Amino acid sequence: MDLSWTNFLAALVATRRMIGTTVGTVLSIGLMFGTPTGLPRTFVRHTAGMAEHEGRPCDLHGSAAGPMRPSVRHEALPPPTEDVAVTSITNIPSLLCDVDSVAPVITLKNNGSSLLETALIVYTINGGATYEHPWTGALLTGQTTTVMLAPIPAVPGSNTLVVTASAPNGLPDQELGNDTWSIDFIANFPAGIVNLILTLDGRGSDVTWQLRTSDNTVIGEGGPYEDGDNGEVDSVAFCLTNGCYTFTIHDFFGDGICCAEGEGSYVLRDANGVVHGESDGQYGEQHVSNFCLEAVAVEGPQRPAFLLHPNPNAGEFRITTLDGGSIRSIRILDGIGRTLLLEQGAGSPVVNTRLDARPGAYTVVVESKHGRTVQRMVVTR
Repeated sequence: MDLSWTNFLAALVATRRMIGTTVGTVLSIGLMFGTPTGLPRTFVRHTAGMAEHEGRPCDLHGSAAGPMRPSVRHEALPPPTEDVAVTSITNIPSLLCDVDSVAPVITLKNNGSSLLETALIVYTINGGATYEHPWTGALLTGQTTTVMLAPIPAVPGSNTLVVTASAPNGLPDQELGNDTWSIDFIANFPAGIVNLILTLDGRGSDVTWQLRTSDNTVIGEGGPYEDGDNGEVDSVAFCLTNGCYTFTIHDFFGDGICCAEGEGSYVLRDANGVVHGESDGQYGEQHVSNFCLEAVAVEGPQRPAFLLHPNPNAGEFRITTLDGGSIRSIRILDGIGRTLLLEQGAGSPVVNTRLDARPGAYTVVVESKHGRTVQRMVVTR
């Protein structure tokens, strides 16, 4: 088949645009139909050879467009063989009430490809004394386990607990970024209970409040409440220690909680009946009560007046007075001073009871003829 030189070039350009091929391939197609009129076969062979040289494409004039770049294959890096991680800390409330230590429970995870059989757990509070817990077990890749650590003393006020896991299988950890976990909490000891008794007006959605320490840390807050609950009472127990505090109640509308929408009020009172702040509700946007506590201590004898057994326990326990006296009541408080259980003793020296609560530290208050006695109780599961 004969093609004129002009028609051949036109066909060459059209074919290149349609299929994006190299000039050498197009010329090879042209050769299937014979040498174009006016184009020497040597030129065709030379141009095709250039097009195929080292796999480089050519332009219409046969010039190389540069070397072909090999495709880059991105492959995921294999996981480290030795990598232990701490992924959570539990069993620590944000506020400890009359408790001077914590027993952390952590989650340990194997992020390495090797079977994890040993690790070293180190923990400290506020950079103080270091506690160590050698762990042994068997974790496959991606598996986790919970580890109960021995109690560590807290300090009064703000605390930061830092837990670090290292030395997986006795070897260097190949990923240090997941070794450490920390948690902040406040410990109040010795402690006393101050109760907020808030009586709402009919516009509860306007009402919010906060309790702050002297360093402006918020340790309690509440509201807004529902509307239409005129006369509804919200009672909140604060576990506080020696120091100064600021209670602020806000009203969004700016007319207080008395008297256009009802007769609201509030009072802050401790267990001895001492009033630390109050208002009849007749204020504008806010009312502030500043107060300080001094010489806070839990009332009780110098020696334990009752036996709590077992301790720790899974929620079931027995309380026995050591002198055979009768138990008047048993009260159990959580970490922020809220009453979780109140049980009357019915005049018996022995009481078996149960607390349905999450694992953690709780305060047991026993009233007997000797007065009030307090012990710390730990619940595990």
